[in-house]
Parts: sequence; C-alpha cells; structure tokens
Amino acid sequence: MSAAVLPMQTAAGAATIVRGSTAPRAARNRQVSPTRRARLLRTVVMAAVLLAVLLGVFAAVWSPTAAAEESGPAQATVSVVVEEGESLWSVVVDRSYDRDPRTVLDEVRTLNGLSTGVVHPGQVLELPAR
Repeated sequence: MSAAVLPMQTAAGAATIVRGSTAPRAARNRQVSPTRRARLLRTVVMAAVLLAVLLGVFAAVWSPTAAAEESGPAQATVSVVVEEGESLWSVVVDRSYDRDPRTVLDEVRTLNGLSTGVVHPGQVLELPAR
C-alpha cells in the first residue's frame, strides 16, 4: 500500500499531509521535554546540593579550629589548682597580671571552656602566662 499525498490549504499556507506515515519526521526527531514534576524535582535536588555545599563552607570558615588557626601562635599557659575559698576572680587577681583582670578572666574562661565563673576546690585551671 502506498502513501497518498494530498495538498491541503490552511491559513498559514499550503501544507502537505502524508497518509500512511505514523508521524511527521520533525515530530519523530524532537526530544520530549521533562514534565513539570521532573523539573521541580531537579530544582529541589540542585537547591539541596547547593545548600549543603554552602553549609560546609560556612562550617569550615567559622569553626573553632579555623578561629584558633587565625589567632596566631599558641600562648604559654600555667596550670593552677583552685584552693578552698578561692573564686575565679581571686585566682586571676592573685597572679597580678599587668592588664585588666576582666580581660584575663575572659581568656581563662575561654582556655578552660567555662561557661560561668564558678570554680571548685581542686579544679585545675589553665591560666595565660604573665
């Protein structure tokens, strides 16, 4: 059976319809575009990957290790055992630093990982060297 070619007039101009073929050649060669759901899924996955990379970069930049590396060489420290009746303030003031005791207190809390200024007898503290 042979294909019949019939001319057909349309508003756009003359068109040729080929009977017997399954689809026009242009339609057979074009790619199918992804569905809306597929595009949305691709966008969400790419956003999640981008977010994970950004979080990793921020974590690396603002980590305590990075902050320690930026502070320069490690400062010398002295170990001190807290005696009965001593407070963190008295431990710092008794060592007679040449600077403001509040600044030294902040350094001592940072060095020892203290969230408050409470110390207990027998506790070992690292103090910055004078």
